Amino acid sequence: MTSWLAAGILDDLGINLKVWGAQVLVFIVTFVVLSRVLFGRVVSHLVRREKDIQDREENLRKEREEVEKLAKEYEKHIAKVEKEAYKRMQALLREGLDAGHEMVAKAQQEAHDQLEKARDTIQTERANASEELQNRVVELTTEACGRILNIPLEAAQVEPAVQNAIREEK
Repeated sequence: MTSWLAAGILDDLGINLKVWGAQVLVFIVTFVVLSRVLFGRVVSHLVRREKDIQDREENLRKEREEVEKLAKEYEKHIAKVEKEAYKRMQALLREGLDAGHEMVAKAQQEAHDQLEKARDTIQTERANASEELQNRVVELTTEACGRILNIPLEAAQVEPAVQNAIREEK
């Protein structure tokens, strides 16, 4: 009675058991065929695709790490180059300052040498002028004494006395 009852309900719903059974059988056969033929290929393609994506992600990660490593090396190299450039610049600056100090010292030495030379020249000229002046004083004194005394005098006779007088005045 339950099967009759079930058959009556199915008929009321418009479901034909034979057609339904055939559809289920066709679905199962189609599913089995598709799962063996098409789904296997699709699944294997999806697996390959997933593996390819994972490999690419791994390659990207490695490349990113390599880029970061190279960037750090580059930064270290840049820092090293900047440090070397700073050292060179400091050395050139020191060299320039040393050269400047040498030039100043050389100029000061030359000025000192010229000053000493000028002092020596002045001293020599002063001594020469003093000697000429003394000789002229001796001549004039000899001539004046000779005129006053009305006798001819020689410079050699008067010179010791004039020299003594000059020394006493100094």
